[in-house]
Amino acid sequence: MRDKIHSVIRTAFEKDGWVVQRDPFRFPLENVEVEIDLAVAKLANLIKEEDIILVEVKSFPNQDKSVIYDFYQAYGQYDFYRFWMDNKLPNKEIYLAVSSKTYHKLQAVGAIRAFIQAKKINFVVVSIKSEKIVEWLKH
Repeated sequence: MRDKIHSVIRTAFEKDGWVVQRDPFRFPLENVEVEIDLAVAKLANLIKEEDIILVEVKSFPNQDKSVIYDFYQAYGQYDFYRFWMDNKLPNKEIYLAVSSKTYHKLQAVGAIRAFIQAKKINFVVVSIKSEKIVEWLKH
């Protein structure tokens, strides 16, 4: 099931000069197929498979009640994908795409902020209102 901000995130990438290669990006994992929300590449890099990055979109639907609970779920999915990609697709980078509101709420919780840095979680922060990428955070 797609997150409610999926189309906004996709539009933000397209406005920033990215081409969506796959929506979703599927890869086999034993006897199941895993889906990461987007595979994107800069227009100039369409020829090189290694230049495609993967993006997991997260809307944090409960953030007004429990940003920590939503973060647990998002991180678990992100880390699971990152673990298997490191083994199956070692040159691929994965990012969590979130709204700027969500990212600021995450940063306001010191324990989450420290965890993000310690676990080296990559983020793409998007303004929902303008449908633009406002920040890339690669750890």
